[in-house]
Amino acid sequence: MKGTLFKLSIAAIWILARISAAESLIQTQPKDVNAAIGSTVTFTVVPVFSGSVVKWYKSGNANMLKQGTNLTFNNVQVGNVGYYYCTVGSQEVPSNLVALMLYGPTVTSMTNGVRVASLPVYCPYPGGGGASFGPCGQFFGMVQLAKPQSGVPDYVWVPPDLKNRHISVGNVLGNSNGFQYQTSIIQSYPPKRFCGVANSKLGADINKGAGCLLQIYALDAAFSSGVIQADVSWNPVDGVR
Repeated sequence: MKGTLFKLSIAAIWILARISAAESLIQTQPKDVNAAIGSTVTFTVVPVFSGSVVKWYKSGNANMLKQGTNLTFNNVQVGNVGYYYCTVGSQEVPSNLVALMLYGPTVTSMTNGVRVASLPVYCPYPGGGGASFGPCGQFFGMVQLAKPQSGVPDYVWVPPDLKNRHISVGNVLGNSNGFQYQTSIIQSYPPKRFCGVANSKLGADINKGAGCLLQIYALDAAFSSGVIQADVSWNPVDGVR
C-alpha cells in the first residue's frame, strides 16, 4: 500500500511540474477552433518570452508541422480535422491540446412540401476509455457538435423560431468500418434529454426559447480515435412553403 501511494505521489509531482512549466513559458494557450470548410484557420500561442522556439504538431503524428507562434491552414479541409498542440522553449513544454472542428456547406431540399436544411459537421474524437454509464445507457466516449459559427466553438444550437422547432442528427460516420454510435439531444428549458436508438437518426421538437446540445456517443471501445461526421438538419425560417 505504501509503495502504491509513493508511486501516486511521484506521478502527481510530475504532473504538477509539467503544469508549472507550461505556466512559466506560455502566457496564452491556443484555443479550440470551429470553422467553415474552405476558410482560413489559425491557432495562436503567446509565449512568456518572445524569443522562445515554438513547434506545432498534430496529435498522433510526431512530424513537426511548423515553427512559430501561429499555425495557419488556408482552404481548410476535412483531412485537417483533429487535435493540435505546440511545444515551447528548449524544454519543449507542451501546450494544451486544442481541437479543429469544421462544418458545411449547408444543403437544402424539399421533404413533403417543407424545405429542410442539412449541415454536415466534422469533429475529432479523442478516443474512449472504459465503459461509462449515462442517461442514455452505456458508452465509451462522447463528442459534442459545435454549431455553425467560426471561432471558439459554441455548442448551444437554437433552431429557427417556427411552430415546429424540429432539429435532428443523422448520417453519423466514423473513420472506421462498423462504427457504433448513439445520438442524444438535450433541451435546455425545461430540461429534457432525447435518446436515440443505436445507429439511427434522432430528431426532436425543441421548445420555443430553448437551446439544445447535440451529442454523439461511441458504443464501441475499439473506435480509439479519429473524425466523427454527422448531418444536423432543421427547418429554415422560410421553410414552410
